[in-house]
Amino acid sequence: MVNRKRRAKRTEELLRLGHRSLAIFAGLNPGLDVSKRRGVHDAVKAAGLDPASVREFAAGGQDGTIFSGAQAVLDAEPRPTAVLAFDDSLACMLSFKVRRHAGLRIPGDLSIVSFHDWPWMAQIEPALNTVHFDFFAAGRQAAEALNHAALTGEPMTDLRFEPTYIQGATVGPSPTS
Repeated sequence: MVNRKRRAKRTEELLRLGHRSLAIFAGLNPGLDVSKRRGVHDAVKAAGLDPASVREFAAGGQDGTIFSGAQAVLDAEPRPTAVLAFDDSLACMLSFKVRRHAGLRIPGDLSIVSFHDWPWMAQIEPALNTVHFDFFAAGRQAAEALNHAALTGEPMTDLRFEPTYIQGATVGPSPTS
């Protein structure tokens, strides 16, 4: 289980920087998107804003839909000042579209936060502000806890899995602040 308060950290950071026009770019893994969406909405609500104000753009998981989803974010009126991309590949496509086709600056015109911290991300410029979650270590810890409970008959305790926040160069103050 990921601590609910920690799940909202990146959204809280964007709000502290003055961003009020937020968007979610999701759709590659709907099962993993649920808790991320809840974290975004929790942070927005805690800041006294309406979670319904966070617009959502979807990618269907194929190259063409990721490209068109990124374009939809940029074509939105008004364009968001910050996007929480629920996967690094979505953030990379959005970053590419922003810099190459829209002539915008990251983070000057648009801030981007991502999730997963895929190994190839070290090659991307600008480096994404991203959230890393070690699924392998979490799975191993859960399996060890289940094995221990099965062998000893002791009840399982709640497991806590915390993400690691990777500082990049894609988040800055809102251009409208």
